[in-house]
Amino acid sequence: MKHIFIILVTALILLFANQANAQRPKIGLTLSGGGAKGLAHVGILQALDSAGLKVDYITGTSMGSIVGAMYAIGYSGNQIDSISKLLNWDDLLSGKPKYTDVGIEEKDEFSRYSFEIPFDGTKAKMGTGLIESEEIWLQFSEIFFHVYDQTDFSGFNIPFKCIATDLSNGNAVVLDSGQIVKALRSSMAIPSVLTSVEYNNTQLVDGGIVRNFPVSDVIKMGADYTIGVNLFAGLVNADQLNSALDVMYQITNYRDAEDLKKQKKLCNILIEPPVSDYSAGSFSEADKILDIGYQMREKYYPVFKRLADSLNKIEKIDYEPYKRLNANKEVIIDSYEFVGLKSLSGETVIKKSGLSLGKAYDADELNQAFRRIYSSLLFQYIYYELVPTEQGHAKMVIKLKEQYPGMLKFTFNFNSFTTPAIIINYTWRNLLFERSRTLAKLAISQDVKLRLEHKQFFGGRLNNAMTINFDYIQQRLPIYNNDVVENLYKTGNLSTGIALHHYAGRHSAFGVGFTYRRTDFSPDIASTFRFNGFNQKLVANLGYEFNSLDRSFLPTKGVSAKINLLSAFARNYSAAYVGTDSLLIDTIFTQKPNTPLFRIDFHLDMFKKVSDRVSILSNIQGGAIIDDNNFYLDNLFVGGSQQVYRDQFMFSGYSEGQLPASSFVSGLLGIQYRIWEQLFVLGKANIGVYNFMSGFGLVDDINDQFISGFSASIAYNLSMLPIELSLNYSPETNRFFTGINIGYVF
Repeated sequence: MKHIFIILVTALILLFANQANAQRPKIGLTLSGGGAKGLAHVGILQALDSAGLKVDYITGTSMGSIVGAMYAIGYSGNQIDSISKLLNWDDLLSGKPKYTDVGIEEKDEFSRYSFEIPFDGTKAKMGTGLIESEEIWLQFSEIFFHVYDQTDFSGFNIPFKCIATDLSNGNAVVLDSGQIVKALRSSMAIPSVLTSVEYNNTQLVDGGIVRNFPVSDVIKMGADYTIGVNLFAGLVNADQLNSALDVMYQITNYRDAEDLKKQKKLCNILIEPPVSDYSAGSFSEADKILDIGYQMREKYYPVFKRLADSLNKIEKIDYEPYKRLNANKEVIIDSYEFVGLKSLSGETVIKKSGLSLGKAYDADELNQAFRRIYSSLLFQYIYYELVPTEQGHAKMVIKLKEQYPGMLKFTFNFNSFTTPAIIINYTWRNLLFERSRTLAKLAISQDVKLRLEHKQFFGGRLNNAMTINFDYIQQRLPIYNNDVVENLYKTGNLSTGIALHHYAGRHSAFGVGFTYRRTDFSPDIASTFRFNGFNQKLVANLGYEFNSLDRSFLPTKGVSAKINLLSAFARNYSAAYVGTDSLLIDTIFTQKPNTPLFRIDFHLDMFKKVSDRVSILSNIQGGAIIDDNNFYLDNLFVGGSQQVYRDQFMFSGYSEGQLPASSFVSGLLGIQYRIWEQLFVLGKANIGVYNFMSGFGLVDDINDQFISGFSASIAYNLSMLPIELSLNYSPETNRFFTGINIGYVF
C-alpha cells in the first residue's frame, strides 16, 4: 500500500509539473551519513540505474558524501558495489601504514607497542582525532583520480555538494569546489576519531554534527523532486551504545536530531533502510549491510521505474547509466610543490617515493609511491593533489605533516619462559643528523634489558644505513636433563657493534656487521658448588633478510626468510667452581682458541591464504656450527614458540631453548583458522634432527637425534596486546605442557 501511495503521489506531482510548464522536473538525491550503515546506499543506486532514472543533483554527508560523490563522477551502482567489497576497512580506518608496506629497516620496532605518545621536545602532542588514516587519502585519490582536474563539483557528471562542520563555530559548510578528496575527507571527519581537516584558515569535521541529511541543499541546487535515503533513526538509548564510535555518533547527533525532522519532510520519496541493528562502526559486517541495500533495491525498483517512465513522457532524454564514467588512465608530473615541510627536505621525500618528473603515472603507481613515503614513518600524513597544467599533465602538490621528532612507546610482555616486563621505548627522528633514527629501549622486569641504537640512512634513495648499537640483556638459561630443568643460570649478555645494510626495496636487506659480545653467567639456584664464568668474542657476520608478511603477529600470507653467516674470533672462555660463599674453589676451564668459530643458520617461513578464514603455514630452518670447542653458550638452542634467544630455533613441542645443538634442521606444517574477527585457532606439527654433524662429517647414528612435536593454540590478534595460549606435546618426551604469551618479547 505504501508503494502504491508513493507511485500515485508521484504521478500527480509530475502531471501537475507537466501541465504547469511542460519541462522535465529535476531529480535530487540525498544520502545521509551513518558510517558503516552507509553501505546500504549502494543498493538504492543500483535500483536507480536498473530503472534508468537519471538523477540531476546529489548531496550527501559523511559516508553519504563518499557514496554520492562516486555516483556523481560517473561510477554506476554496480561499480560502487564492487569497489566497496574490495576495500579493506581495517586498513582504511587504521592510523598506521600496513605492515607489509613498512620497509624492512623499520619492521623491527613497528606496531609492537600498546601506546604511543608523540613528543615535540619535552611536550606531549595529541592530534584532533585518534586516526589520521593515510589510506583514506590514498584510496580516495585513486577512486577519484579521473576528476583531479575538475575543481568545480557542478562540472561532475551529476552536480554534487557535501556538508562539513566548521570546528571553530559549529556552522555547516557546504563544499562544492576545490579538491574532491579533501572535501570528502572533511565531511567524514568524526570528531575525536578522525583528525580534522584544514580548510581556509579553519578546521572542518564531520557534517553530520549539524546536517546529516542535507535535503534542503539539493533543493537549493535546483531539484524539483527529491529522493532521500536516511540511515539515522534518531538518538538511541544509552544501553544501545556498544562502541566508542557509537558514543561519538550519539554526541554529534544531539544537534542534528532536530534538523533531521525538518529535512525528512522535504523528501518526495523517503527511504529508510532497516539498519538499526548495526552501528556506525560495523564494517566487519559490511556484507550484511550491503544485503539490506539489495533488499531496498528490489523494493524500490518499481517506484523508480514508474518515476523514470513518467519523466520520459514529459521529456525523453538519452541516458546510459552504465556508461557515465570517463576515466583518465595516466598523468605526467611536470613539477612538485611541498606544503608542510619543516625539518626534512623535499629531496628526501622524492627519493623515498621513487617518482621522476616528466614521467606518466597511473593512480595505482602514485599510491604505491606515497605508501613508500608514508611507511618511512617520517610523516603523520602525506598525500598529493594534482593541479592540471595542460592536457594530461599536472603539477603535484605534496601536502604533509612531519611526524613529531620524538615518540614515547609502552607495552607489556608476559611469556611462560621469561619474567613479566614493562617495555619502554623512546625513538628520536633526525636527532643527530637528518635521515636518522635513534632509540633507547628498556625492559623493566626481574631481568633488565637495555638497547641503545642509532641508524643513519644514506644513498640515492636512502636505501643504505649504518647502525651503531649497544645491548645489555639479562636472561635466565635453563639446563635440561631430558624435559626437566636440572640447573638454572643467570646470564648477562653485552654486545656492541656496527653494521652496514643495503635495502633492496621494501622487503629485503643485505647486511654486514662487526660486534663485540660478552656473556657472564652464574647459577640462579644455590648449590654446594656453583659454576661461574664468561665468554667473549669478536663476531663478523654477513646476512640476508626478506619479509613480505602481511602482519607481524598471526600473518595470513607472505614470506619471511633469513640467512646468516657468522665467524667468531679473538675468543676467550673462562669458567670456575665457586662455593656458596662466592670464594673461588677451582678454575676448571680457561681457553683462547686460535681458530675462529664458523656458523651458518637459515629460517624460511611461508604463509599461504587459501580463503578468508584459512591460511596454511610452513617452515624450514636449520643451522650448523664448526669449531665450537664444545662450549655450551656457543650452541644453537632449539625449542619454543617465541624468539627469546638470539641463537634460537623455534620448535613446537619443546620449551624455549630446551635442546642445545651444534647442528639442526627441521620442517613444520600448520593451519591457521579465523573463528571470529581476530580470534584464531592454530595447529602445528614439526619434525627435526639435531647434532647430526661432527666437524664436517655426519654422525653415524642419527636416529637418536630425531625429534618431533605438536602444538594447538588459540590466539587473539588484539592490536594493543596480542595474546596466544598453546598446548604442546612431543612423543620423544611424552610430555604435555602449556604456554602463554602476551605482547611482544623485547
